[in-house]
Amino acid sequence: MVAKRMQAGFTLVEMVLSIAIMGVLAAASSRFLVGSTQVYQGNAQYSETLDSLRYASDRIARELREATGGTNANFNMSATSPQYSRIDYLVSNGNSMTRNTPTVTIGQNTATKIVTIAYSTTGNTAQTLTNRLQSLSFAYYDTNFATTNSATSVRYIDFTLALTEPTSGQAISQRTLVALRNCNATLC
Repeated sequence: MVAKRMQAGFTLVEMVLSIAIMGVLAAASSRFLVGSTQVYQGNAQYSETLDSLRYASDRIARELREATGGTNANFNMSATSPQYSRIDYLVSNGNSMTRNTPTVTIGQNTATKIVTIAYSTTGNTAQTLTNRLQSLSFAYYDTNFATTNSATSVRYIDFTLALTEPTSGQAISQRTLVALRNCNATLC
């Protein structure tokens, strides 16, 4: 009598079929993973651009709010790169305040796509606010919200900042109206 041996393992056909099925599953799942990764990267770029827009807009608004207005106004009322004075108070000793009026310049360079801010007290060294500039424009208004060309009549500054999202090229913009704080009390 011939004894049958127990065989353990897979046949060649079973191995080939299982490898083929795993290959199809891997190809399908990799397309899903690649698509998910691309969406994630696009959202990350959009989020970074939005963060940059918020930072630059908030910083410009904060600086413009402190501009000296009224009869003490010292504005270069440019539609693209304003220059103005603001009042800072620095404590020189424990008892008195020293008035400091630095000149602030908000600049832009559309070729390099940057927006900068510079202060006369730091030797006009420009600090970059964003490097994704598409456009930046300023408008100046008086107490009645009428457009004005007189530096002493400026009470509100409206600016629009638009940045370009690098992946899609989509423009993201924000418009901000700023009321000046440091106006002459009889005019503001």
